[in-house]
Amino acid sequence: MAVKTNLLSVEHLSKEMRLDGGMIQPKLHDPGMIVHLKDIRLKILK
Repeated sequence: MAVKTNLLSVEHLSKEMRLDGGMIQPKLHDPGMIVHLKDIRLKILK
């Protein structure tokens, strides 16, 4: 099975502004929207 990147999000923040903990939550906009999430992976870039 091929892996496809659907979203790439990059924030360029100074070290002082970066968070060192917390959570990430998916956000849906349409009331009737059905979304299936599977195998979500996050990678910390250094």
